Amino acid sequence: MRDLRSALGKKLWLTLASVGSAQYIDFKSCVQYLNMVNVMAYDMGSAPKHHSALYRSGIVGWLCASDAVEAHRKAGVPDEKIVLGMPFYGRGKEGQYMKYRDRDKQKLKEAWHNVSKASCLKDENGELAIGFESPRSIAMKCAYIKEQGLRGAMYWEYADDNDRGDLQRAVWQGVLQNDKDKSKASQKAAKRLAAVLTENQGRMTRRLGPSIVLRWLTCLSAMPGVRSAMTARQRAIRTACRSGLTMNTDVIRPTSMLRRCKMSRRFMPLSLLTQSL
Repeated sequence: MRDLRSALGKKLWLTLASVGSAQYIDFKSCVQYLNMVNVMAYDMGSAPKHHSALYRSGIVGWLCASDAVEAHRKAGVPDEKIVLGMPFYGRGKEGQYMKYRDRDKQKLKEAWHNVSKASCLKDENGELAIGFESPRSIAMKCAYIKEQGLRGAMYWEYADDNDRGDLQRAVWQGVLQNDKDKSKASQKAAKRLAAVLTENQGRMTRRLGPSIVLRWLTCLSAMPGVRSAMTARQRAIRTACRSGLTMNTDVIRPTSMLRRCKMSRRFMPLSLLTQSL
């Protein structure tokens, strides 16, 4: 890490993704060189245990999200560098993978666990069949992030959300949107969101297809303060998607985009919201 930091210099960011238990990395010797640590607080159990619950209870697997945060604190990672990871998918028996967009295809009853602040699907016997994230559970995790003074949030992965972007919107509202402040801070956050998502829109079009990107841009433009921050390039891409045209995957360089929007470090965690692309 020291050598990487020396080679990258001070202007470029150096981050890593860490297993929930904070094992395998000597943070005390390297955290000084890192800007952020992305805590992968998921895949921490399989049904009938929940793989990403916030708080410990009887439904928790070998770890929960709050345990993962505490593990990183004990390992020497300061709160201002901890970024809490959230899954946009669920885990069933033997690691069964369920994208959030496929949630409605499951013929199971949805339930809420109030102790662990977690959503799940239960079978006919009332046993947890699939543990997953919902807008409600994400809202609880975002509140936890603010209460604990953590750096921010990230998720895996973008394409698992539904076409309405319900989970992404929950992260946006929970981490960035401030109901009491609609002024400059909120506007900066909106610009930051527009900028970061713009960095990835070319890859999104290539991977997900124009129709999904069109819905994403429509959702983006409906967010408070973001419409005015959308660039001419974004509007052109939205028009092209509507016309079914092939998209040029070249995108504006992240550094120039961030410099143009004059983002403050306060909103840096947003760069993690699309890191899966």
